[in-house]
Amino acid sequence: MAALRWLNEGWGYEVASIDVIDAYELTMSAAERAHIDDVLDQIRTLLDQTKGAGNAFVRQSLARRL
Repeated sequence: MAALRWLNEGWGYEVASIDVIDAYELTMSAAERAHIDDVLDQIRTLLDQTKGAGNAFVRQSLARRL
């Protein structure tokens, strides 16, 4: 989740869509193992709270998953 937060805020060097997708998949996998049901809502809230180039890139990268 922390990786998604930083990517969403535009941090990272030469970030590719696969980096965002990997962070998302790992977050979802960890949430499933920890029995956290609202992680998708948390990700959507995170994306709604930030605007800018990083946010647009993360939204575009995760469009099919959200």
